[in-house]
Amino acid sequence: MPRYFQWLLVLLIILIIKTSLLGMAMLSMGLALLGLMLTSVYQRWSQHLDKQRLELKFRQVFLATLLLHTSLYLGLLVKLVLIDSWQDIATFILSHLLLHHSLSAAIAGIITLLAVSIYVQAQPITGLTVNADKPLSAKDNKQPLGID
Repeated sequence: MPRYFQWLLVLLIILIIKTSLLGMAMLSMGLALLGLMLTSVYQRWSQHLDKQRLELKFRQVFLATLLLHTSLYLGLLVKLVLIDSWQDIATFILSHLLLHHSLSAAIAGIITLLAVSIYVQAQPITGLTVNADKPLSAKDNKQPLGID
């Protein structure tokens, strides 16, 4: 998988996490669909057998996003069907706001853990390892933002 394509998928995952934290489940689902389409298009072009595990991990993140947000909306529809009278609408709105945002945050946490597992799995494949045998020199130990 080319590095620019990996970074594009990682950017999509970051956007999915952010939109899930903000409670924008429909946008998260749209981004997940875009990620699924990109990975399926790449699978058709790709002939790399050693990196298919990484592609499957990305697909797993996008599918998990779709399924979890879809189940969230199905729960909302079930609650909507269970309304008995117009007096329950205020309770429905309040419970929707609390439940929707707390479950969206939980979904973002799950997606974050899946993204970390992608990073851990991608280290041996892409060579993103840190050389622990080499000590840091003084010029490697710069302060953040280039402040000396």
